[in-house]
Amino acid sequence: DDMSGITWIPQGDSFAIRQLRDGSPAVDVGLQLADELVSVDGIDASNIRFGTLFERMRSGDGNQVMLVVRRGDELLTFELTLRRRI
Repeated sequence: DDMSGITWIPQGDSFAIRQLRDGSPAVDVGLQLADELVSVDGIDASNIRFGTLFERMRSGDGNQVMLVVRRGDELLTFELTLRRRI
């Protein structure tokens, strides 16, 4: 199961947040619906396949994932600590 709490949808050559699970790591750090993925752990989103993104978001309880997203005209950086759903 995904440990970030994010449901992604393809958007152009990237991904956007379609849904956020209440109480998830993504909500805890302030990610919002429609944020567009720019990079994951320094890898440009246009070079990431959906399966790879999904695997990274379920890589292990306590693992850290660095996301850069575009929100309007801003680029924002978030550090997620993945955790299992209880």
